[in-house]
Amino acid sequence: MCQPKGGLVGGGEMGQLIRSMDWSKTALGRIDSWPQSLRTALSICLASQFPMAISWGASGVQLYNDGYRRVIGGKHPGSLAQSCFDCWREIWHVVGPLYDHVWSTGEPTWSEDLPLFMERHGYREETYFTFSYSAIHDESGAIGGCW
Repeated sequence: MCQPKGGLVGGGEMGQLIRSMDWSKTALGRIDSWPQSLRTALSICLASQFPMAISWGASGVQLYNDGYRRVIGGKHPGSLAQSCFDCWREIWHVVGPLYDHVWSTGEPTWSEDLPLFMERHGYREETYFTFSYSAIHDESGAIGGCW
């Protein structure tokens, strides 16, 4: 049996896209060099039907599943492997402090029906999202990413 790229299996269209990308040209490097914690978190993300995204490392490299494609809208596929800071520039003044809280404390956040003025389809739209940010710990116990 053929070993899946980087140990990543499944994940629908996003799983296929992630496995087909040349990650050596990104801040994350080749999939087989990713920490096991990232590969495990991504496998969980890809297997879920609930919209999920991971931002990994200091540069906030984005990875996400099929469900999250509906959230990110027309920013896909360019948003894959893009910094979350750049992707969500128009709402970072709102979500950035939540994200930073997780990175500085390790404590999760929770936002219910948070109004966000997003640009997902080429125009500004008023949206309301319920979401949380939680730390993903790497092998050393440090925060390696956020979802």
